[in-house]
Amino acid sequence: MNILCLETTTNTCSVALCTSKGTYEKNVDEGLRHSAVITLFIQDVLQKSDITISQLDAIAVSKGPGSYTGLRVAYSTAKAICFAQDIPLLEIDTLQAAAQMHLHEADRVISMIDARRMEVYYSIWGTEGNVIQPTSNLIIDNPFDLTDLSSQKTILCGDGAQKAIDYWSDERLILGQTILRAKHMLPLAIDQYQKQEFSDVAYAIPYYFKAPKITKSNKLLI
Repeated sequence: MNILCLETTTNTCSVALCTSKGTYEKNVDEGLRHSAVITLFIQDVLQKSDITISQLDAIAVSKGPGSYTGLRVAYSTAKAICFAQDIPLLEIDTLQAAAQMHLHEADRVISMIDARRMEVYYSIWGTEGNVIQPTSNLIIDNPFDLTDLSSQKTILCGDGAQKAIDYWSDERLILGQTILRAKHMLPLAIDQYQKQEFSDVAYAIPYYFKAPKITKSNKLLI
């Protein structure tokens, strides 16, 4: 199967293509330039894999939480391809994809996405991929209750992990991978595709967790 994965929930814009021949990816960590580079990255991985866009079997998009702008860029791109090629859309939980990197390496995995200032979106996962704490938000300079965690080590991962671990002093906490790539979505995307857990392309929307704050301009247009 040929599955194209799009990850734009953080400052990193990442595209990965899974084919029978291997995985091809393109990434950039240069701030929120997603709209300017995502279609170029898609063209790049298609060329490297010698796959045409008509040969894609599905598009997987990292659904959030994360950057509002980044999420909208990925969803609009994914939907356009799905409509044009008549292929299914797969929505992948961003925090679950981040946790996939470290399952079986620790007793618990806490995946975190930076929500700006001192806030993160997070969820807690067990070694079998079971969710212990569903997606929530946390102000990290407040004390974090670790009493419910196992005495064994806990890995913090995702782009919110670095600033979080600086505030928490506990020998059970280990900093894991902080950069989420589209390739980390692949195990979940393949599993969803095989189970035919497809999303409705027309009605699929990003999981913002918190509604975007949209302000109204007071300037006169004329």
